Amino acid sequence: MLRQMNPESSEIPPPSDASQPATPAASFNWLLFIAVMVSPVVLTSSLVLFGFTKGDLAPVIGFFGGIVAGIICGILLGRRLGKTMGIKILLSLIFVAVMVVACVGMSCFGCLASGYQLNIH
Repeated sequence: MLRQMNPESSEIPPPSDASQPATPAASFNWLLFIAVMVSPVVLTSSLVLFGFTKGDLAPVIGFFGGIVAGIICGILLGRRLGKTMGIKILLSLIFVAVMVVACVGMSCFGCLASGYQLNIH
Protein backbone atom coordinates (compact mmCIF):
# COMPACT_ATOMS: atom_id res chain seq x y z
CA MET A 1 0.00 0.00 0.00
CA LEU A 2 1.14 3.44 -0.77
CA ARG A 3 1.28 5.90 2.03
CA GLN A 4 0.00 9.34 1.24
CA MET A 5 1.83 12.28 2.66
CA ASN A 6 -0.09 14.89 4.53
CA PRO A 7 1.01 18.31 3.22
CA GLU A 8 0.96 19.66 6.75
CA SER A 9 3.22 16.89 8.01
CA SER A 10 6.98 17.23 7.79
CA GLU A 11 7.44 13.46 7.78
CA ILE A 12 9.62 12.23 4.92
CA PRO A 13 9.22 8.62 3.82
CA PRO A 14 12.40 6.49 3.85
CA PRO A 15 14.15 5.88 0.52
CA SER A 16 12.85 2.78 -1.21
CA ASP A 17 15.96 1.75 -3.16
CA ALA A 18 18.26 0.66 -0.34
CA SER A 19 19.87 -2.32 -2.10
CA GLN A 20 22.44 -3.15 0.57
CA PRO A 21 22.48 -1.41 3.89
CA ALA A 22 25.88 -0.39 5.13
CA THR A 23 26.97 -2.35 8.18
CA PRO A 24 28.71 -0.43 10.94
CA ALA A 25 32.48 -0.62 10.97
CA ALA A 26 33.85 -3.10 13.44
CA SER A 27 35.92 -1.70 16.25
CA PHE A 28 39.59 -2.24 15.62
CA ASN A 29 42.01 -3.21 18.34
CA TRP A 30 45.45 -2.16 17.15
CA LEU A 31 47.15 -3.84 20.09
CA LEU A 32 45.60 -7.20 19.16
CA PHE A 33 46.54 -6.69 15.49
CA ILE A 34 50.20 -5.93 16.25
CA ALA A 35 50.42 -8.75 18.81
CA VAL A 36 49.04 -11.30 16.35
CA MET A 37 51.25 -10.03 13.53
CA VAL A 38 54.54 -10.23 15.43
CA SER A 39 53.85 -13.28 17.60
CA PRO A 40 55.28 -15.84 15.09
CA VAL A 41 58.41 -13.69 14.70
CA VAL A 42 58.92 -13.41 18.45
CA LEU A 43 58.24 -17.11 18.96
CA THR A 44 60.65 -18.30 16.26
CA SER A 45 63.36 -15.85 17.34
CA SER A 46 63.04 -16.85 20.98
CA LEU A 47 63.21 -20.55 20.08
CA VAL A 48 66.46 -20.01 18.20
CA LEU A 49 67.91 -17.77 20.91
CA PHE A 50 67.14 -20.36 23.60
CA GLY A 51 68.93 -23.10 21.70
CA PHE A 52 66.26 -25.02 19.81
CA THR A 53 68.32 -25.13 16.62
CA LYS A 54 68.80 -28.88 16.18
CA GLY A 55 65.38 -29.75 14.79
CA ASP A 56 62.97 -28.06 12.48
CA LEU A 57 60.75 -26.64 15.20
CA ALA A 58 61.52 -22.94 14.61
CA PRO A 59 60.90 -22.94 10.83
CA VAL A 60 57.73 -25.02 11.18
CA ILE A 61 56.33 -22.69 13.83
CA GLY A 62 57.37 -19.69 11.76
CA PHE A 63 55.68 -21.03 8.63
CA PHE A 64 52.41 -22.24 10.13
CA GLY A 65 52.30 -19.45 12.72
CA GLY A 66 52.81 -16.91 9.93
CA ILE A 67 49.92 -18.41 7.97
CA VAL A 68 47.58 -18.30 10.97
CA ALA A 69 48.69 -14.77 11.89
CA GLY A 70 48.21 -13.61 8.31
CA ILE A 71 44.69 -15.02 8.18
CA ILE A 72 43.73 -13.35 11.46
CA CYS A 73 45.31 -10.00 10.51
CA GLY A 74 43.72 -10.04 7.05
CA ILE A 75 40.27 -10.68 8.47
CA LEU A 76 40.72 -7.93 11.06
CA LEU A 77 41.72 -5.43 8.37
CA GLY A 78 38.92 -6.46 6.01
CA ARG A 79 36.31 -6.13 8.74
CA ARG A 80 37.65 -2.71 9.68
CA LEU A 81 37.88 -1.16 6.22
CA GLY A 82 34.82 -2.63 4.48
CA LYS A 83 31.44 -0.91 4.58
CA THR A 84 29.10 -3.62 3.28
CA MET A 85 29.30 -7.34 3.96
CA GLY A 86 30.37 -8.14 0.39
CA ILE A 87 33.18 -5.59 0.45
CA LYS A 88 34.29 -6.83 3.87
CA ILE A 89 34.60 -10.37 2.54
CA LEU A 90 36.44 -9.23 -0.61
CA LEU A 91 38.84 -7.02 1.33
CA SER A 92 39.42 -9.79 3.87
CA LEU A 93 40.42 -12.21 1.12
CA ILE A 94 42.81 -9.68 -0.42
CA PHE A 95 44.32 -8.74 2.93
CA VAL A 96 44.66 -12.40 3.95
CA ALA A 97 46.79 -13.08 0.86
CA VAL A 98 48.99 -10.05 1.51
CA MET A 99 49.31 -10.60 5.26
CA VAL A 100 50.13 -14.32 4.95
CA VAL A 101 53.07 -13.46 2.69
CA ALA A 102 54.16 -10.65 5.03
CA CYS A 103 53.86 -12.70 8.23
CA VAL A 104 55.64 -15.77 6.82
CA GLY A 105 58.38 -13.52 5.43
CA MET A 106 58.81 -11.77 8.77
CA SER A 107 58.97 -15.13 10.54
CA CYS A 108 61.65 -16.41 8.16
CA PHE A 109 63.62 -13.20 8.60
CA GLY A 110 63.28 -13.39 12.39
CA CYS A 111 64.43 -16.99 12.40
CA LEU A 112 67.48 -16.27 10.25
CA ALA A 113 68.33 -12.98 12.00
CA SER A 114 68.45 -14.73 15.35
CA GLY A 115 71.08 -17.17 14.12
CA TYR A 116 69.24 -20.23 12.79
CA GLN A 117 71.43 -22.23 10.41
CA LEU A 118 69.42 -23.72 7.57
CA ASN A 119 70.99 -27.01 6.50
CA ILE A 120 69.70 -28.40 3.23
CA HIS A 121 71.07 -31.87 2.48
